[in-house]
Amino acid sequence: MRATILPSMRAEARATRWLGATTLGVILSCSGDAPQQPPSIPGPASSSTAADFAERWDAPTVEDLLAALAQPHAVVRTNLGPHQLQRSADFSLVPPGAPPGAPSAAPPNDDPGSDPRSAPGSDPDSALAPTDRSAPAPAPAPEVDRPVVRPQVVHDELELRWGTVDEGPVTLHLAQTNDHDRGREVIVIGETIHVRHAHRGWNHYPRDSDRIEQWLDDAQRSVHDVVELAAPRLSIQATRVDGAGIGGGAGVEITLGLTDAIRPETTARGPTQRWRTQAQIEAIEGTLRLDARRGVWLEADVNVRYRLMGADGSPLTGQAQVRGRVTPGAVAVQAPADSFPLRSRLRYDDERRRLLDGLAAP
Repeated sequence: MRATILPSMRAEARATRWLGATTLGVILSCSGDAPQQPPSIPGPASSSTAADFAERWDAPTVEDLLAALAQPHAVVRTNLGPHQLQRSADFSLVPPGAPPGAPSAAPPNDDPGSDPRSAPGSDPDSALAPTDRSAPAPAPAPEVDRPVVRPQVVHDELELRWGTVDEGPVTLHLAQTNDHDRGREVIVIGETIHVRHAHRGWNHYPRDSDRIEQWLDDAQRSVHDVVELAAPRLSIQATRVDGAGIGGGAGVEITLGLTDAIRPETTARGPTQRWRTQAQIEAIEGTLRLDARRGVWLEADVNVRYRLMGADGSPLTGQAQVRGRVTPGAVAVQAPADSFPLRSRLRYDDERRRLLDGLAAP
């Protein structure tokens, strides 16, 4: 593996998950279960065998729906061919009753003696003196060793354009941005990967791993991740719709709702998912449209509201909403004209291993 002068670009481009599950996990880190490693990937990511879901929609279960949504991109693209996937997501975690993303206002400062301009020796006309006497006082400093939980809101946009035709060279364009001024783009043309982070230029380097499959799976499973959150209290109703599937085939519309029964066995497990056992699902609504035989999702609008306790012991209200559409059809993907090779420097240990080729002990 080549060492580079820009390790952050290379590392983030190769190791960062693209999906809503990651964004949701970052938001929920304030609940006391900060992620230590990427969540486990559901389903056999390496499998390329498409399952036949046609018979499952007569009496579908939550597990049937999750299995369809968890299909890896390697399976989905064999059924779709070239396609475009667009997904927008909104995640929030705020105190109950607080406007999303708006921290609680500090109480007004009614004590004139606390105004620094009233202190002996202070100059009210100084350029450094506050100009607004009615401005609220700053929030008090948090207690020592007490977690600080602030409202968090993220709007995230993702677009995948898969242009590979049959067994031709891989061509894809994957872009993700959010309203916190963060984003990245990846373009893969054959054996070359082009990457650009927000407010930076394009760089490219040779493709030296299959990590792009994880990026593709993360994009494909964006809807799965939110539906899985709702699974313990999810109810589903399926209606077959002629002509609503891939290529005009049969489709199925899934209506999501809230059930009184709780099924803890459907809660996601893993080292970064402990918070889900404490989350209380309060509302579920939405619809999905899938290809009836292949189980590939084509349209999604899912909204889940839940409640859990923050790291400081206070209650928090969370909401996760995802909207997406998959459109089969030819897409154009081109290498950026202003992309430059990713600069690298010689690593003497790597060079020694390469030249000695195992002739000397490490």
